[in-house]
Amino acid sequence: MKQKKELTFETAFNIYTRRAKLPLGSGGTGVVYEVEDVEGKSYALKVLNPRVDTKKRKRFKNEISFCSGQTHRNIVQVIEYGLSPSGVGQSPFYVMPLYTGTLRTLMSKRIDAQAVLPLYSQILDGVEAAHLQGVCHRDLKPENILYEPDTNTLVVADFGIASFKEEDLYTAVETSEGERLANFLYSAPEQRARGKEVGSKADIYALGLILNEMFTGEVPQGAGFRRIAAASPDYTYLDEIVDRMIQQDPERRLPSIGDVKEQLITHHNEFISLQKLNRLKTEVVPETTIDDPIVSDPIRLIGADYSDGLLHLKLSQAPNSDWIHRFHDLGTYRSILGKEPSKFAFHGDVAQIPADEGDAPSALIHFKNYLDSTNRDYACNVGIIRERERERRRNELQRSVADEEKRQRILKNLQL
Repeated sequence: MKQKKELTFETAFNIYTRRAKLPLGSGGTGVVYEVEDVEGKSYALKVLNPRVDTKKRKRFKNEISFCSGQTHRNIVQVIEYGLSPSGVGQSPFYVMPLYTGTLRTLMSKRIDAQAVLPLYSQILDGVEAAHLQGVCHRDLKPENILYEPDTNTLVVADFGIASFKEEDLYTAVETSEGERLANFLYSAPEQRARGKEVGSKADIYALGLILNEMFTGEVPQGAGFRRIAAASPDYTYLDEIVDRMIQQDPERRLPSIGDVKEQLITHHNEFISLQKLNRLKTEVVPETTIDDPIVSDPIRLIGADYSDGLLHLKLSQAPNSDWIHRFHDLGTYRSILGKEPSKFAFHGDVAQIPADEGDAPSALIHFKNYLDSTNRDYACNVGIIRERERERRRNELQRSVADEEKRQRILKNLQL
């Protein structure tokens, strides 16, 4: 009997072979298989159903475009993509890392209460990174959050119905009135109504449901649901945060993932970190990352010239006023008379100092030493300023929460 040929998927640079006939998962728009490449390495491959309409194909293209350029550890990365022949045409597919579980499988084994928030913070990081890049997921649920037990890592996946603000980078897809977005159990009220705008607040709503479920095993629906205080009394304060995330009116929810994080930070969850887009808006990084251009790329001497009694020293970039001030006020240095740091003048990316044939070489050597010392001093000061500001914000948030808790205690004891 003739053996049936294995199902393969070919990209420009690799060939992937399906490892098992049964898929890892399937839905209305596609199927996910476990595959291996020509070197025997395992991956997951998502292939679009060839019968889907043009709108779903555009959404699939957007998903590939967004995830192909990802470097964030909590967003799934598309490694390669291609077209696979099918009985009714060609089906686009993409290849991604293989994860052995999901948040759903993790929750089915019950997560220890102390481990919930460190895991949840990874989900927040992934969703916040998408939001900072102008992308709203709109279909967050435990099945779409993949888990790798070897590294204890959670990644947000399945951006199939996400909305993208950068329409110049992605294919514009119009969401028609009444179009069903997201799994009903985790969908926000505005996703269940016709003609409502669905944005990042829908993700915050779903994240509130997921936080409660990670502690209690139940998704809040209506009144009387099991609250976190009943399951884990040490984390009672989370109930108020969940309440603010799952408000029926989107305008009454916490405005952003950053606000959710700040609420958690006020309760001394120091492992949670805020994020931002870097200076070039090309990558999401922790807020504590210093992306000052001089710290990232310290000023270097790249050229020298001499004319009209002046030594002209070309720099790799123009220093700012603070850097120049620190250069002129160096505390400890060795110099020759008349060539102290304060004697150098700066004009854009050029430093100048009067010199003659005899002392120009020595002036250049000393300038390089001044340069190194100033770069170190400047970077240290920037770090101190950032840390002070971070500490000030945290203290301010903690005072705000303490004041509100005091207010609630007083109101609770008042009898009219």
